[in-house]
Amino acid sequence: KAAVFSKIKDTGKTIHASLQSTNKALRVSNASTDWKCYVEFVNSIVIGGLSTAIVTSLDFLLDQVDPESIQRSGCLPLVEIKLAMNESSDIAFQPPLGHAPNGIGMSDMIDAIIGSFFQISTLFKRLDADGSYLREMQSDFAINNLLALISDAVANNDEKCIELRKSFEKFSYLWELDIASEFDKLCEESIVITEHGTKVVDYDKFDEEIRKCDEIQAEVAKIQCAIDIGWLRVNTTPVKRELSLLASNRRELFISHMRCSVTKTISD
Repeated sequence: KAAVFSKIKDTGKTIHASLQSTNKALRVSNASTDWKCYVEFVNSIVIGGLSTAIVTSLDFLLDQVDPESIQRSGCLPLVEIKLAMNESSDIAFQPPLGHAPNGIGMSDMIDAIIGSFFQISTLFKRLDADGSYLREMQSDFAINNLLALISDAVANNDEKCIELRKSFEKFSYLWELDIASEFDKLCEESIVITEHGTKVVDYDKFDEEIRKCDEIQAEVAKIQCAIDIGWLRVNTTPVKRELSLLASNRRELFISHMRCSVTKTISD
């Protein structure tokens, strides 16, 4: 990147030097109409060249994020992100989708890449006035059309990623419900009073909860560890590990209670 930028800067200097050399050779006033028309002509060539360079870069980027282009070319995802439990005990992407306050979102990354494309229009001074060619690039129709296509492709891909995240919401009770309160409630509901007035534990209720935990672990284990969604590869290993651990801890709590209850019953 640095080498390319350096070459563009040097080319800009060469164009300025050539223009000055031409002016001296023709001995034309800088204020003359003919010279201004010539400068405008050369200026339009520079603008066209910069536009072509940015369009080429944006075109390449679009091929990397557009699902149809990815499927057609068979190219691998551009970036890998993780799906994991965050500090708020919510399932979230790391780094996050979209824009993030600290600038580490996936859309922030795309914006940074696009910004580097536009940077070439600021590397040397304009031929016709002070300033750069950034304004022309920002108003260029072809460039804006590609920016819109890239934005749509990224937004549509984000929606598919969100659908994947939502598929894990069915396990949300594992971390949203208070396990201690749920356990106490189950213990109360499992007490059965016999016709002789004796209190006994209905272990079938605990067996049912243990079975649910086993089913969750089995279902989570079947989920792919790496899921490709457009230009993103989602690593689900962290969330799979955390869900399996939550289910395992829940299962162990029920088994431990049953073991202690049976031991106490035998002792009595």
